[in-house]
Amino acid sequence: MSRRKAEFGGRVGRTIARSESWWPPRPDPSRRPPNVVLILLDDMGFSDVGCFGSEIPTPTIDALADRGVRFTNFHVTPLCSPTRASLLTGLNHHRAGYGMVANGDPGVPNRRSAFPADAVTMPEVLRDAGYATLAVGKWHLTAEADMNDAGSREMWPCQVGFDRFYGFLEAFTTQHHPHRLVIDNSPIETDEYPDGYYLTDDLTDRAEKMLRGIRAADPGKPFFLYFAHAAVHGPLQAKPEDIARHRDRYRAGWDEIRAGRFARQLELGIFPPDTKLPHRNQEPGGDVPAWDELSDREREVFARMMSVYAAMIDSVEQSTARLVSTLEEMGELDDTVFVFLSDNGATAEGGAQGVLRYTKVSPLVEGPPEDLDIDLDELGGPRSFFHYARGWGMVGNTPFRLYKASTHEGGVRSPLIVSWPAGLSGEARGGIRDQFQYVTDLFPTLLDLLDLSVPERRGDEATLALDGASFAAALDDAAAPSTRPEQHEEILGHRSFYRGDWKSVTRHARMTPFEDDRWELYRLSGDPAETEDLAEKMPERVAELAAGWEDAARANEVFPLDEGTGLGQVLRDPAEARFAEDLTILPGTPTIERYRANSLIAFRSFTAEIRFDFDAGDAGVLLAHGGQSAGYVVY
Repeated sequence: MSRRKAEFGGRVGRTIARSESWWPPRPDPSRRPPNVVLILLDDMGFSDVGCFGSEIPTPTIDALADRGVRFTNFHVTPLCSPTRASLLTGLNHHRAGYGMVANGDPGVPNRRSAFPADAVTMPEVLRDAGYATLAVGKWHLTAEADMNDAGSREMWPCQVGFDRFYGFLEAFTTQHHPHRLVIDNSPIETDEYPDGYYLTDDLTDRAEKMLRGIRAADPGKPFFLYFAHAAVHGPLQAKPEDIARHRDRYRAGWDEIRAGRFARQLELGIFPPDTKLPHRNQEPGGDVPAWDELSDREREVFARMMSVYAAMIDSVEQSTARLVSTLEEMGELDDTVFVFLSDNGATAEGGAQGVLRYTKVSPLVEGPPEDLDIDLDELGGPRSFFHYARGWGMVGNTPFRLYKASTHEGGVRSPLIVSWPAGLSGEARGGIRDQFQYVTDLFPTLLDLLDLSVPERRGDEATLALDGASFAAALDDAAAPSTRPEQHEEILGHRSFYRGDWKSVTRHARMTPFEDDRWELYRLSGDPAETEDLAEKMPERVAELAAGWEDAARANEVFPLDEGTGLGQVLRDPAEARFAEDLTILPGTPTIERYRANSLIAFRSFTAEIRFDFDAGDAGVLLAHGGQSAGYVVY
């Protein structure tokens, strides 16, 4: 007979005796594999947290860095869905089926918005190894036509390896009243959110409950939490008390804030002391004026916009602090592998003046300047739907050039923290690593740390070999060589190729021949911010890297390229034509999913016919179609 005694708050719990002949052995928590918590931010710049140079206080995130390692030369793809696909599969994003964000399938393999059948995912491997696999937040790996109640759930989180999911499937939603949340495989019907609701807090509540539930049920079961924040993607929205803390922080303007961040980066050792800060971005469509050249009203509005963004970073810091506290209460913080990163660089989507209606943002056309005669106290609240002026995106990416959707460093360099106190030597903790690594390398690195491997088969298929390579050795050894000797990249026709410290990059002008694109050349170790173009001095090196990109592109399903017509983003499966057919909505029908509802009216005239019984004194909404930023209501 065996006996076990448990103490709760100083009281002795019941002693339960079981026969060993039929009762399975209890798991030993001391031999439990390490937990994994992966925190992914959306559109956060390289310098937006304190340990990478920011003036925004992030003490919990900084403490993770102090207990772990910061990677300063870590790269992701220029957009969110491609990065998520590479992160979860270890495959280059075109091979994974995400040459662009997950909207639809235009009929080419590299944009199918679905993983290949022979690709194995990180949560699948961990679940098979005994982990509870939990996903919270933004997903954005499901084609729009499959997000509705009747759509295929093949690319929903619980079908690709996660046991539980709470969040939203789309690219973005609002923080104050998200339009469609999903739990596991089921949409949640919500007519009204309580006063003070904030999505980041809700996601954190759910994550904590998931972790506590797992631990209460099984003290020996490790967990993998994939926490993909909605922050800091547009629209920019924050809690009023958080905005108030940052309200006056940005009156100095983007030039002074950027210079301050760069100075702190040099002090922290993020970059060598001879690193140069580039001039403000000057490229067409990405240029930023001097702060002193703006009008008083522009400076006032733009500064307030950035205070909301800072408040969103603040909310992520608070969320991380709560997760850390939960793990401390469990006694499992030191033996949890924390990974913290962003899915791409900070964005220029707001244009030169910012946008007050985020859904006006178009990948093809930048609209006219917004009317700056707005109530600044509304910014960030439940009635606002804005994004900041792109000068702040430049600040977020300090010291790098350009933004999200660019293959220059501003679009693809991500801050990376890997923290695992129980698994790192004391000498390693708080260290900085400058090895070039890529997002595909995270999957094999985690497998290496957990002593796991990719299975040889997935169902009847031999599994695809991962494109990434583990950089686990670099966690303890600052001198360990990079495991990523070369890497190609492409988004929207923008391309780059890295090989042995050299990087060649081209920014494609839409609707122009690709052969007209000019390749720039940089040596990243001495010039991480791409300030000195060596292309004219070293044409042979440029030709070599351009040829290397071509070879890698052919091997990784990068073709066909997007020449900038936008055709790849609007071509759809012909079966989606049924979404534009007449629709009868019966009383009691749940809210229709966004893409399904939009398909009824997009790019066409339409008639909404409402039939109802009416008695004197009746009042209420008959039809509401749209959301916070656009739509119509009949009442």
